[in-house]
Amino acid sequence: MKQRLYEDEHLLLEKLPGEQILVVRRKATAPSAQTIESFVPTIRKAFGGIDRTRCVMLVDLRAAPLRSGEELDRSLLLFRAEVARDVIALARILATSVGKLQIRRLGGDEERPTRSFSTEDEALTWLRAELVRLRPGARPA
Repeated sequence: MKQRLYEDEHLLLEKLPGEQILVVRRKATAPSAQTIESFVPTIRKAFGGIDRTRCVMLVDLRAAPLRSGEELDRSLLLFRAEVARDVIALARILATSVGKLQIRRLGGDEERPTRSFSTEDEALTWLRAELVRLRPGARPA
């Protein structure tokens, strides 16, 4: 069973038991730019006791509504930077081609290996392989 670190109407933060995999799931609600910025301290608190430098991350955006705008884009960039801070690899799950284009438009993630997937199984398989590749001696699940 996944360890639930935080949940509200917009966001679910989890850790997979026995693995160094953090999971961020966006929900179908459409938060304002201000609400997105308010997630930053929430994320810091939820992940506070975890050494993210030893973790990989799965970000599930399938339920997130597609929206854009200058203020929203700035907030999303701040949110993305905090969510992925210090993790060694990042996998995103996206439901649509438009979602993939929006991720590309907001800029890539050049600080760590990053890939986009359509299914959670594909993303987790890649993340587990990256964890072993980037942390020699790590055990696959």
